[in-house]
Amino acid sequence: MAHDTGRSGMAAVADANQLAALRSVHIAWASLVALLVIVSARTSWRWLVIAYPLLPLWVVVVTGNHVILDGVVSVILLGAAAAVMLAFPSQRPERVSRVDDESQRQLA
Repeated sequence: MAHDTGRSGMAAVADANQLAALRSVHIAWASLVALLVIVSARTSWRWLVIAYPLLPLWVVVVTGNHVILDGVVSVILLGAAAAVMLAFPSQRPERVSRVDDESQRQLA
């Protein structure tokens, strides 16, 4: 049974690096957020969000915590997870037809 130190779950593991984080998960999370913004936003400014995953990747590489390959692998794993999810028809998002505001006003 793990001893509760009040700090974190990793404190119960001998020789655990308390300061290490899964930096590639940070890059995957930023990539997921960027993907969702690109898919859901309708403005041309949405493409600027591509810079968001590049910033943590740059920080991780510059600080010497990981290498570029960690970020690349995390994005590949994110894509694989999305592909597995989309393989199940019940998990696929419904398609919404894109109708511009002008044509909606004409119908109203």
